[in-house]
Amino acid sequence: MESQVEAPERRGRAGNATMLLAALNILLLGWIAFKYVDVNGLSGDGVSIVLVNDTMQPMDRMSLIYPGGRIDVPQLDAGKSVGSPIPVAGEFQATLKFNDGEGVERSETIAIKPLGELLLILHVFPLLEESSIKGPDGEGRPVVQPVPGRYKIITSYKGEDSNI
Repeated sequence: MESQVEAPERRGRAGNATMLLAALNILLLGWIAFKYVDVNGLSGDGVSIVLVNDTMQPMDRMSLIYPGGRIDVPQLDAGKSVGSPIPVAGEFQATLKFNDGEGVERSETIAIKPLGELLLILHVFPLLEESSIKGPDGEGRPVVQPVPGRYKIITSYKGEDSNI
């Protein structure tokens, strides 16, 4: 009788050639990612800011002071806006200084928190309070009025992602 011997199947461990090929593929993918992915774009080069005067009076001698620089605007009329890029990446504190309609210098500190590539919009509103005034019949009527010399800064974002 003739004996037939079958070679057992190799399973489990990969050969040296397979391991070398996998390592070279990983190195190639890493090099492609490093070469073509914008690493600086992931961390951000700064933020674009728009200042909006939502008060009923012009803001004179306005300055936005941030780490490493400032934006100066001689006058920003009511309902107008001005924008500028700021070369500071990440979160930072900024100070907005301006003279209000009565000529009094005001200063507000703002925490700037960029959100990706979205445009950051800073709205300057007058702070409102509820009070009452007497009508011609002597009865008090509730009204909402701006508080003289008090302002509120609201941050909003604008960009392509409408889910935010």
